[in-house]
Amino acid sequence: MHAETFDVAWLTGVDVNAFLLRECGRVSAGSVKGRVAELRALFRFLYVQGLIPLQLGGALPPVGGWRLAKIPRLIGGKEVQAAIDSCDTGTVAGARDRAIMLLVARLGLRSVEVARLELDDLDWRHGVLTVRGKGHREDLMPLPTEVGQAVSDYLARRGRLEGSRRAFFTNQAPRVPIRPGLGNELGRTELQTRQDHAVWTAPDASRTSWRAAASGDRPGRDQPSTPSPRPGHHRRIREGRPGQPAPPGAAVAGGALMSTLTIALDDYLALRHGLGHQMADAARCLPSFVTLLESQGLSTVTVQAALDWCQQPAPVGGVTVVPQRMIAARGFARYLSGIDPATQVPPIGLVPWHPQRPEPFIYSQTDIAAMLIAARQLGPGPLRGLT
Repeated sequence: MHAETFDVAWLTGVDVNAFLLRECGRVSAGSVKGRVAELRALFRFLYVQGLIPLQLGGALPPVGGWRLAKIPRLIGGKEVQAAIDSCDTGTVAGARDRAIMLLVARLGLRSVEVARLELDDLDWRHGVLTVRGKGHREDLMPLPTEVGQAVSDYLARRGRLEGSRRAFFTNQAPRVPIRPGLGNELGRTELQTRQDHAVWTAPDASRTSWRAAASGDRPGRDQPSTPSPRPGHHRRIREGRPGQPAPPGAAVAGGALMSTLTIALDDYLALRHGLGHQMADAARCLPSFVTLLESQGLSTVTVQAALDWCQQPAPVGGVTVVPQRMIAARGFARYLSGIDPATQVPPIGLVPWHPQRPEPFIYSQTDIAAMLIAARQLGPGPLRGLT
């Protein structure tokens, strides 16, 4: 490694983990997923080309992040109104966009309900709107003056279209009814144009976000989609990196002797926590795995050691403890493979896992009758028992 050049051959898993932990505290889970995918592709290429000695691509752990796992974030009423006001009502496209966004913001309709709206659903005389929802359900909703005027302006501008009774059509030929997801796309485009910091929620959450924003509720904070805890101290995970993997032995941390494997386990759990995983089971069982490795005089994971640890006597009721232990050991071994090339990663399927569902309990007619009699006697008051 020269003063002005960087030699990728010196890269280790410690460097990659330090980078990922720093990114977890700075960007959202979706962005971290992109970083991990890009790093995997880069490291696999570098390994195939012989530029790095370690398979760092396989040592990168996955990022935790699940769609709609959190409460939808809201946008403010000012952002909603700004998006609506930005529509150019002098054109057919602008009049259509404004009518659609008003239906979503003022009435809380889903985009699919807007797409299904037909001319016969608009009762101008009584000022009501028929909404065709999920499960062929139809509901009547009041049609506010602002929303009705916007829909009327669009219908007057678009003209008469033969062959369909749908209310909203595409602007370009062929003129066909809009698809269900167009309402969400319109709002997202307008909000990003007007306010770069405005947040558009997922399609299924659009009703909650727009309706709450239009009613004046406080908007939610713009936070990353997956929480990224940032431990205060990562021991060996830092900006500076050792030139070579640390030799096996004991290290002093906080006045107590800590082995290299113990430090590596702490770093591994900190990294997985930073990437959005709870790792509760691994945090409970992996310390005993490290103890087994140290008792055998091993400085890294081997397949035989992982098998010996997984086949130890399981606690009472631990039916699937052996496969769970192997999953935890394999994840830790993949992490160590980016630091120590001598690490052996247990292959998938080494320990078979055949989960068995518990036998369901079938209530008899006598049991059901007894429960109904007992339910009628619940109190206080007669309504609870009848319910």
